[in-house]
Amino acid sequence: MSAREDDEDNLKKSLALVAEQSVGNRPGQIEPRAIKRRHKPYQLLTKTRDLARKQVMKYGHPKKLK
Repeated sequence: MSAREDDEDNLKKSLALVAEQSVGNRPGQIEPRAIKRRHKPYQLLTKTRDLARKQVMKYGHPKKLK
């Protein structure tokens, strides 16, 4: 066997061991369906920061969202 074949065999064995492990049953574990991010009176940055800076320099800051 070459070193490459040994590495492939070791990788297959490692992946098989990882695949065998399972997460235990966790009764009573509940996660809320809520958004953690607070609403802020600013728009989301949906363009590149450089372009946004240029637009602020040219037109000023946009009005706040309510």
